[in-house]
Amino acid sequence: MVKFKGRLAFRQYLPLKPTKWGVKVWVMAESSTGYITNFQVYTGREGMGEKGLAHHVIMDLATPYYGSHLSIFMDNFYSGVELFEEMKGHGLDACGTVRANRKGLPKDKMLTKQAALDKHKFRVAQKNDLTFCVWQDTKVVMVLSNYHDPTEKGSVRRRRQGAPKQRL
Repeated sequence: MVKFKGRLAFRQYLPLKPTKWGVKVWVMAESSTGYITNFQVYTGREGMGEKGLAHHVIMDLATPYYGSHLSIFMDNFYSGVELFEEMKGHGLDACGTVRANRKGLPKDKMLTKQAALDKHKFRVAQKNDLTFCVWQDTKVVMVLSNYHDPTEKGSVRRRRQGAPKQRL
């Protein structure tokens, strides 16, 4: 959100955001430097079609990178099974947190947000090129990817309050 209080037909009001009034801008940025590689100003509703606003925005911003196998990371507003499958078809790698109610996610009770997992435990499911992972941190975290190997394991450095860093 770019702060703006003047008169403008496509000015947005988002009461829960720190900048409540302004111009909404969708941005694609390079992760290590923060440089903007592509952006789009939201001017209001357009014919989004059946796939929705988030799908439309991501595909528009990523169009110049088709076939590059660029890794695109996003949050749960944008992530979805249909989007990630389409991105894989265009030669784009994608990964991001995902909302539990998205269409196409596994319906298995062990892979849902209500699954009772012990702290730092995880579950993985795969469908074609998509990998879905659920793990218990302080809250349940759900991640969807179209290029990560579901059998790969790693470690994470964590810092507990007042204690040295440890690996989990």
